[in-house]
Amino acid sequence: MRILPGVFLLLCNVLLAQEPTKPAASPASEPQSPTATRCAQSASPAQIQKLMDLAGSKKVLESVMEARIRIIIEEFQRLRPDVPLKVWNAAFSRLQSPQFVQGLLAEAVPIYQRHFCADEVEQIVAFYETPAGQKLSVEMPAIEKEAVAAGQNYAERQAPQLRQDLQQALAKQGKSGTAAKAASPAPPAVFILSSGEKLESSHYLVSSDSVQVEQGGTQRTIPLSALNVDATVAANRARGIDLKIPAKGQIMLGF
Repeated sequence: MRILPGVFLLLCNVLLAQEPTKPAASPASEPQSPTATRCAQSASPAQIQKLMDLAGSKKVLESVMEARIRIIIEEFQRLRPDVPLKVWNAAFSRLQSPQFVQGLLAEAVPIYQRHFCADEVEQIVAFYETPAGQKLSVEMPAIEKEAVAAGQNYAERQAPQLRQDLQQALAKQGKSGTAAKAASPAPPAVFILSSGEKLESSHYLVSSDSVQVEQGGTQRTIPLSALNVDATVAANRARGIDLKIPAKGQIMLGF
């Protein structure tokens, strides 16, 4: 019955997106929620605020913001390793201030008013006042963190099969096999380790913390900390390969 984090995740993604987003439509042009047309009484801001307090929304939002900002800072550090970490932390400190978090919570109030009637909010509040609801409020931030990590690990485990499926799909479409052999083969990617060792492969998986390389039917996993990232990116760029280290929760496949 966890309904609040989805809105906050959306708000965080909009505010922290690394690419420009289209301007939001004005409230007058937004489609009216079916809920708004059937409510005998709309939920008041005070009711929504009470729901947020009981659901532990502030803690959830702070957790989401902390994780998202950490990912962004890591990306900036890779792009500008010459800039000290304390500079990035200072630059993003405003996004973790109580005033900023409270402002995000306030943005969510009219969203819930459009989707929940006053009596529905009261029913949800009643649940969060039960022992089970209180436990859900306490445990959910940790559950969400663990779920994100589990999802990333699961995606990485499924990546080899996904790569195989993609190869088979391309073969069926005539974009690999004999058709590919007739064309100039694409160069393999190269991975340069901090030790100076170089690995070349056309079949690889890159995540935010490791690289899996397939060579001669054998798979090798290398921690990202053992990879010379700058040298690897530059070497692949010279080969015409746009290899990037993905953010947490994302992967890059070569097949």
